[in-house]
Amino acid sequence: MLVAPGDEYPAVCIGVSPGPSPAQPVHFHTINLNSLTSGFTHTGADVSCPGPVQVSQVDSETVLVLLDRSVRIVTLQGTLLRKLPAPNITFDVAVETIALGQNCLQAFWRHGVQVWDFASAQLIKELRDQRCTFRLLGTHSTVVLETRPMDDTHSNLYVQE
Repeated sequence: MLVAPGDEYPAVCIGVSPGPSPAQPVHFHTINLNSLTSGFTHTGADVSCPGPVQVSQVDSETVLVLLDRSVRIVTLQGTLLRKLPAPNITFDVAVETIALGQNCLQAFWRHGVQVWDFASAQLIKELRDQRCTFRLLGTHSTVVLETRPMDDTHSNLYVQE
C-alpha cells in the first residue's frame, strides 16, 4: 500500500519496474482505489527485474525500493528524493530484504547483513559468515533475525531493540 496525503484510500502497489530516466529511477504499478475509472497505472512496457523486489513506505513522501541490487529512496511518484545526500545505495551482494532502523538501513542476504547510514549511504557495519544462513523474520516495529548454521538444524533468533 502506498498512502498519499489527501487521498481517501491508499494505492495498491502490484509491481515495480525501473523508471524511464535517472531522475525517475522507479515506476510503481498501482491500483488506484480513489478513482472510479480504470484503476491500473500501466506504461505498456513490462520489464522484469532480476532478484527480489521490496517496497516500503517510510513516511508520507518517502518510499524505499529494493530493486536490481540497490535501494532507491524515492517519492510516491518514483522520483529521487532530493533532500538526502545519497538517494541510492548499491550492494555488492544479492540482498534479499531490507529493514529500516533508527537512522540506518539493514540489508540482509543469505550469508550476512550490512548496516548502512540512511542519510549518507555509508556502510557502518557488516557481518559475513558462509557457515550460517541469515533470514529476516519480522520488520514492522521489531527486527527479528534468524541465523542457522549450514550443518545444523538448530537456529538462533535475535530481536533488535
